[in-house]
Amino acid sequence: MAKVKYRHLHDYGGTLFVGCIIIGLGIGIIIGEAGAGVLIGLGVGFIVMGLSKMISGLISKQIDKEEEPEERK
Repeated sequence: MAKVKYRHLHDYGGTLFVGCIIIGLGIGIIIGEAGAGVLIGLGVGFIVMGLSKMISGLISKQIDKEEEPEERK
């Protein structure tokens, strides 16, 4: 069977991180505290990056487990 190539979720970690910073900045500008918004965006960005790496690791472990050949008797 042909091996299916998939992208790891953590490949998008940098994009998710920057997106969180920009969203935090936008919310901070709306409420009048841009600095606080950026810091909140940084914190959320780091959490999202960690979660994406953790989820990607779990998915790749599951895929590796499914691809293990069965032992012949």
